[in-house]
Amino acid sequence: MNILHIWYIQHVMLGAIVSLKKKFNIDRKDYDAKSVLFNSILYFLLLFNLVLIYLNSFHIYDVDEEKTLNSLKLSKRKEIVHGFHSANERKREKNLEKKNTYEITYLKTISTIRLTSKTRKNQFLHEISNEINAYLRAWLKYAQVALSQELKQTT
Repeated sequence: MNILHIWYIQHVMLGAIVSLKKKFNIDRKDYDAKSVLFNSILYFLLLFNLVLIYLNSFHIYDVDEEKTLNSLKLSKRKEIVHGFHSANERKREKNLEKKNTYEITYLKTISTIRLTSKTRKNQFLHEISNEINAYLRAWLKYAQVALSQELKQTT
């Protein structure tokens, strides 16, 4: 899924919510059950889109990382193939050793970056789930107050 797809989906959903709010004549300042429901759906969709964008950025990073690792392996293969046919075999072997040590340090760095990105992703998902739980608890309290006000008005 591309960022443009997410952007398009987000605008379609927001357009649908706004048109429904206009159709049912719902204002943000109202405290009835319909406005609470529509506003909560709107905020939940915004939060969901932010999560999608954040997770998509990690997916793009992993693809780029995989391409660089493949290009490093390919360059190592080319070096091995061409290294033994030349007259300066020792120089090429030394260069190859230097490249191997560079590749090992690069791979260690990439693995630590990948590990920290996974822990950051897990931490972000944990924070988002806590935020959603807190928001849903607050929405339930808000809905209870709105429903009790409607019941008082009808009786």
